[in-house]
Amino acid sequence: LDEISPHMQHAVQAVEDHRFYEHGGVDVRGTLRALANNAFTSDTQGGSTLTQQYVKNALLMDAVQRGDQDDINAATEQSYGRKLREAKLAISLEKQWSKDEILGAYLNVSQFGPSQYGVETASQHYYSKSAADLDPGEAAMLAGITNGPNYYDPVANPENGEKRRNEVLTTMHREGYISEEELEEYTSRPVEDMLDVQNVRAGCADAARS
Repeated sequence: LDEISPHMQHAVQAVEDHRFYEHGGVDVRGTLRALANNAFTSDTQGGSTLTQQYVKNALLMDAVQRGDQDDINAATEQSYGRKLREAKLAISLEKQWSKDEILGAYLNVSQFGPSQYGVETASQHYYSKSAADLDPGEAAMLAGITNGPNYYDPVANPENGEKRRNEVLTTMHREGYISEEELEEYTSRPVEDMLDVQNVRAGCADAARS
């Protein structure tokens, strides 16, 4: 975790789980808020904590590397049963790992682009730099991609990527991670000026072939 920019850590916490250091794996308040929102609006919210998301990603990665289609289906099915299983495992994991260990694991397995798994791979792909050196704007871009890796890909869909980046930056400002001046600076930066794209073959996507 100490090799990942604090801005990246703050970005995912702000947009995905702002109570990460307060809950025990499942955020009851967040889940209830998401259920209420989804019942009355078309703006769907997930309600899963970073710990729950890590559990889902880890189970799926393991199943893919073993080539077990039944477990792949179980890890991706849209059901309350899957959500309950992930919640149970998340609570158990929080009793064994520290918050920093969970956050580091999440950042190292999550999808931050159409084929980019893990924040270091994504940072090298989009910016040709280490994840340790990400600024708030770059971090916000990556954190936003996770919600829709193809739709928010700033290379293929720069307008979508910019809009999502600015939403994340606004949330980071609201949570106190960046100043008003930083918000204005990074939301005004054109996407094309941020990118220095290179193809990187690294991360979890290639693990099964190594």
